[in-house]
Amino acid sequence: MSRTMRLASLVCGLAIVGAVAIGASQPPAGGYPDMIGTWTGPARFPMVDGTVADTPETLVIDKQDGELVWGHVEYPAGGDVQTESVVGTLLRDGHTFVLTEPDGFWNGTVDGDTMSAVISWANGPDDHGAFAAVLARE
Repeated sequence: MSRTMRLASLVCGLAIVGAVAIGASQPPAGGYPDMIGTWTGPARFPMVDGTVADTPETLVIDKQDGELVWGHVEYPAGGDVQTESVVGTLLRDGHTFVLTEPDGFWNGTVDGDTMSAVISWANGPDDHGAFAAVLARE
């Protein structure tokens, strides 16, 4: 391949990478939804030991910067309320989000004051699971 062809290929490749990067960083047309607030709802999930757990689930988002969010989850555990930090991002579609906890993930959508998510965790062979939840902003 000639030097001119290599240079043209390089320039074209850089232009494509630049266009993709610019497109990926643009917010959705209507902007990102406001996720700040306290979101609550019931949680029902199977336990590894064959029982079913019915507990309240609370997600608090206290900081948002565009697509990025920070907060914590609260849930009952052994008679106490357990709190774990969460961080995450909204996708460019303007309603899908992913959050991470120290030992789990939230994948879901937000529509106004309603959030639907699948929450999963893995703490070893005797403590792992997943459930779907619908939470409402208080």
